[in-house]
Amino acid sequence: MAGATSLSYDTLHEICDWAVAMSIGSPSVDEAPMNISQTCRIWRAVALSQARFWARLYCGHLCKVNIHLLSIWLERSGDTLLDITMDYALTKTDVGDVKRWYREILSKQSRWGIMKIDHGIVRRAREGSKPFRLRNLN
Repeated sequence: MAGATSLSYDTLHEICDWAVAMSIGSPSVDEAPMNISQTCRIWRAVALSQARFWARLYCGHLCKVNIHLLSIWLERSGDTLLDITMDYALTKTDVGDVKRWYREILSKQSRWGIMKIDHGIVRRAREGSKPFRLRNLN
């Protein structure tokens, strides 16, 4: 890791900024800033130093819901306003996962900066299938 240790903190911070900007924000070990925080001690310190790196959340049809990682992600975002996007074409098998996501996200409701939700109801109605509705979170 000699290469990482020879870079200045400002340079590492810029690299993290760029990686987070390019990330979709899905709480995943494959996404920045989570993958950066697991590279080495120095990169971890940089990734954990900025709560705003953790403030964007995306849950979409290509993402597997991982509540444990979501909890870590939210904890690391500190008190930063959250930018949340839920873009999930719901099926009955997804409901449990999505409910858990919502419970976790609702617990941080006071920190919502932007909240976008698209569960594909209009899309499915156009396709002729009956839309599935999330009735409650209990």
